[in-house]
Amino acid sequence: DVHLVASASLGQVYKTWLKGEAVAIKVQRPDMLQKVSLDLYLQYANFVDKFTSIFTEQPAFHEELIQNFAAGSYSELDYEREAANQKRFKEELGKRKCKVKIPKVYDSLTTRRIITTEWIDGVKLANAPKEVIKDLIPVGVELFLTQLLDVGAFHADPHPGNLYVTDDGNLCLLDFGLVAEVDSQSQEAMTAAIVHLISGDFRTLVSTDAKKLGFLPVDMDTRELQPILTKILTEGLLE
Repeated sequence: DVHLVASASLGQVYKTWLKGEAVAIKVQRPDMLQKVSLDLYLQYANFVDKFTSIFTEQPAFHEELIQNFAAGSYSELDYEREAANQKRFKEELGKRKCKVKIPKVYDSLTTRRIITTEWIDGVKLANAPKEVIKDLIPVGVELFLTQLLDVGAFHADPHPGNLYVTDDGNLCLLDFGLVAEVDSQSQEAMTAAIVHLISGDFRTLVSTDAKKLGFLPVDMDTRELQPILTKILTEGLLE
């Protein structure tokens, strides 16, 4: 007894039962590798970079953007990789006692184009009652800070369809097709930025942390920028 329950650009999700347990089976659409490759081939990033470098002062970034987008796209097409990501996060977050549900993976029923996981009964976080969302905000903050600052990898596609609230009120994270790594230098820079943000040291946040994190050029003079961002950040924290 198999039921289609969701459709997406890359595949479809079915619900069925395995030895009395409900499971979710995600099946990739036919010819997705060829279609994604064609889309990426038609991108014009290199041309745009040359144009902007010649006629504007904008730094060239389009080619690097497309390269990273392509890497992520191909990664999402490999469901065995997604399964490995999901098992890794289930183990890492479990060791850290994070209050989040990660569905288990059925390795024997998973291939490069099919992934089978535990079925989750619940609702999308965005559709949950306001009081439930409010209660889960600290859980979500802890979850992603743990990924960024401790695990060194994070779920890079936390859109509303991938954040669920289970029937027993727990936050659940789905779909690990897109995961990004965080090196130790970036972890240290993010930790310092959070400390400076909380302590109100916006001067260091703008002049040092923003540069280490790649938001601003290393050689940029931030003196004119500091009072503007200080005002924005101060008002944002007060709100």
